[in-house]
Amino acid sequence: MKVIRPVETETSRFQVGDVLPFTLVDGALVQALAVKEERDGMLFVTVDCTGIESMVCSPGEQDGGYERSLLRRRLNCELLERFPPEIRAQMVPLSNGDWLRLPTVGELFGRSAAAEEADLGSGQWEPMRLCRNRVCFLGRDGISMCYWLADPVDGDGKFYSGVDYMGNAMHIAAIGTYGVRPVFKLK
Repeated sequence: MKVIRPVETETSRFQVGDVLPFTLVDGALVQALAVKEERDGMLFVTVDCTGIESMVCSPGEQDGGYERSLLRRRLNCELLERFPPEIRAQMVPLSNGDWLRLPTVGELFGRSAAAEEADLGSGQWEPMRLCRNRVCFLGRDGISMCYWLADPVDGDGKFYSGVDYMGNAMHIAAIGTYGVRPVFKLK
């Protein structure tokens, strides 16, 4: 009988589709999926939402978009501090200088004018062509989660793109609280 059996291996070179398991310093288990090779490293996105649920902006603080948002600060302070030292030592800053960011509509669903304008990448990641790779869960209970994307829906920052429980794109009020599925780069 034929079976498909994943094989665990040591490597110094990542390939798209590799899954990197690690434990955050607070004990939370994380898996990250390699989604795109770039000249200075491999982009990874967490397979599931991290323990952080957040709004993009506090009420009345939508000015400045994602670049000045509460969520961006939480990603690059609170969540980054939870990454283990051995992963942080291999991380490469992203194009805007951040260590962690949100995925874009373009990266999960295809081309996006907002993603191209913000220079966040416009091509759909190969693994995201399968809807099952866009569906995200939280914790061991396997609760399907909605999560944020980096793209604002409008110019005033009151609504952002997100992904619903079934892996479809949606628009969410920036003051709503949803899951986070960070992107990072390893050398």
